[in-house]
Amino acid sequence: MDPAVLACHASDIPIWWLSYRRAGFDTKDKETVARLLGPFDAFLNGREVAWGMKSKEEVRKAQPDETVVVMRDERWDEGQFGEQLGRRKGCNL
Repeated sequence: MDPAVLACHASDIPIWWLSYRRAGFDTKDKETVARLLGPFDAFLNGREVAWGMKSKEEVRKAQPDETVVVMRDERWDEGQFGEQLGRRKGCNL
């Protein structure tokens, strides 16, 4: 991903890796998070990765029904607005 995009979903990965082990997550919750993080685990272990996304605007998202879906990032446009605003104000982003 081009760093100029300013949307780094990877920055929240440490939160996911640690938070699902907290008290209150039942077995199904842990399994859902394991499915969500499966591609990242494969990447870290040097295995072939099937991320499932087809564009930089898509993210993997855990659903209340315990499935993991690939969908357009609901806040993608907000990030693009922030980038454009910063450039107008003379920020080198």
